[in-house]
Amino acid sequence: MKTRVIGVLALAIAAALVSACSGILSGHNQPEQLFFAMRIEDEGQILARPHLLGEAGHKLSMRLVDPDRPELTRLKLELLPERTGDGYQVQLGVATASRPTPRIGKLSLLHGEERKLVLGGADGPLEVTLLVMRVDSPEFEAWKDLVRREQIGKTS
Repeated sequence: MKTRVIGVLALAIAAALVSACSGILSGHNQPEQLFFAMRIEDEGQILARPHLLGEAGHKLSMRLVDPDRPELTRLKLELLPERTGDGYQVQLGVATASRPTPRIGKLSLLHGEERKLVLGGADGPLEVTLLVMRVDSPEFEAWKDLVRREQIGKTS
């Protein structure tokens, strides 16, 4: 009887190990792929409308340069999205040519939610509007379809 219990226990442990390994190999533990649509404004003037792909838990950076003088940075953006319960907390930093000291802030939002964050500073605020979506979602597919239709409408 004791040998049978040990055998069943060994079989259960082996099954758990196989299950864990198959999860690792099949990519279930991969970081969540995210899409970010942003609008960055300075005193009502739109500085940039970046669309970025990244992963939860991984820092994402973007740098816009002047095409005529690539050594000059027009805008620098850093995002660090973290999964929190049902949504995300995104820490972000923005610096511009006229405001080179990064403005840093945090924003909590749900999948598919768009929110605005005002990053204050002594020389005036920058406004960042952020939308985050999981890449493997029907909402992201719908967003891509909408953008395609808008592009077709502009060329017609």
